[in-house]
Amino acid sequence: MKRYRLLATALAIVMVLSVLAPAGTVAADSHDDPSLVVSDDGVVTVTANETPVENATVEVELADDADENASYAGTGTYTTDDDGEVELPEPDETVEVNVTASTDDATVSTTAELEGDTVEDLSIDVEQDDDEVEIEVTDGDGDDVENVTIDVSLTDDENASYAGTGEYVAEDGELELTAPNETVDVTITATLEDVSATETVELEGDAVEELSIDVEQDDDEVEVEITDGDGEEVENATVDVALANDDENATYAGTGEYVAEDGELELTAPNETVDVTITATHENVSAAETVELEGDAVEGLSIDVEQGDDEVEIGVTDGGEDVENATVDVALANDDENTSYAGTGEYTTGDDGEVELPAPEEPVEVTITATLENESAETTVTLGGDEEAPDSFGALVSAFVFDQQNETDGGIGQAVSSFVLENNPGNGPDDDERGPPEHAGPNGDDDSERGPPEDVGPDGDDDSERGPPEHAGPNGDDDDEDEEDEEDEEDEEENEVEEEDDEQDEEDDDDDDDDGEDEDDEDDEDQQGPPDHASS
Repeated sequence: MKRYRLLATALAIVMVLSVLAPAGTVAADSHDDPSLVVSDDGVVTVTANETPVENATVEVELADDADENASYAGTGTYTTDDDGEVELPEPDETVEVNVTASTDDATVSTTAELEGDTVEDLSIDVEQDDDEVEIEVTDGDGDDVENVTIDVSLTDDENASYAGTGEYVAEDGELELTAPNETVDVTITATLEDVSATETVELEGDAVEELSIDVEQDDDEVEVEITDGDGEEVENATVDVALANDDENATYAGTGEYVAEDGELELTAPNETVDVTITATHENVSAAETVELEGDAVEGLSIDVEQGDDEVEIGVTDGGEDVENATVDVALANDDENTSYAGTGEYTTGDDGEVELPAPEEPVEVTITATLENESAETTVTLGGDEEAPDSFGALVSAFVFDQQNETDGGIGQAVSSFVLENNPGNGPDDDERGPPEHAGPNGDDDSERGPPEDVGPDGDDDSERGPPEHAGPNGDDDDEDEEDEEDEEDEEENEVEEEDDEQDEEDDDDDDDDGEDEDDEDDEDQQGPPDHASS
């Protein structure tokens, strides 16, 4: 009975082990001799009784009779997976190797040839767009071939030319070339190791067949644009600009030959309207246009003069715009050898169209001439003196006249007359009180008491007794005559200062006379008496 129990236990253990052991796999310590197979694509398979052997050791080395220059990065030791396999890396070129598989107590070896990653077939594909040619080299599987050598040459036409000929290395299997200027046949040869392929193709020329010239002008420049038949700008076109006729008097600084790198050219506007012929050339194609360019010359100059305390500013404009680089000539307006001015000479306006001159020491008349190109303008003005306080009333009037001439377009007579009346030292006060100065009459204590001082006249005791001073004559009219004489002297001084306003001054003088007579009439209504200097 005990014997049967042991047998049953042994059978149970065997059954458990059979369940735990993987199906179809033989352990590496199997006593069966292994077998070894190496495929062309580098897969090593180890089996025992046609069952994969897991964890078998596989060693790979170059064969003893292999080329001494041969090399293989896959040499070394490997271990089989649960499928009993090892995948070896693909060699760069075909190589012969020894492969050995070992289990714990069995070893098997074989020699195998591993095929390299060589290209057996090459294909060349050529595509062209407007301005470039694309070449692609692929293998039999359609994959780009790296580091392939590409040679591009003309097929047979000795007169043809193409800048893209030559030998190239396409690192990624692709090559880009420029399109030819004219249609040309080329032969393209691709080579990798011992494999090559050749294609002859026609490349269409990218030459310009038609040119167009467009000219636009603004205030100070002329823009020339060169385009092809598709309206695209033509790079590196040669542009020739010449006068359109034989007018020997016509000039234009923009004539000459140019290269429009981007198909565009900018020229300066002419000083005067002129006809020019513009010729554009690109390779064997050309076009010409005759156009009228409008002159940018100055049409009319104006001179403006302003004087400050210590300087004179001259502005030159054209249509209200400041004129730069205009020549300004300042000269004395007459040949008086006693007249001088430090500001005479020739000047050039700045970017603001202005020049600055020193103020003269005394009033002076100057002629100012502005010139730019063929245009000029002239004006004569009187510059006031640079004196802080004029020495005489005449100098004051001259300065006032200068200001009025520069600031007023119409007549200035009325303004000058008013200025003279208001500022003449001989005039009385401007307020409503009129009459002799304080020292020429009574003491001013009683406005209603008028008459000569106590020491003047017969006794000074009787205000009703009146009479002229001893030297005044029998008529008693000397007061009016003296006042009129004084006013006449003032009128003469005014007339000397401003001769051109005589008529207005005389009218003002008459008004002054009337005022004086009115005063006399008022004085006659009250008590009157001669001035101090009239006493004996």
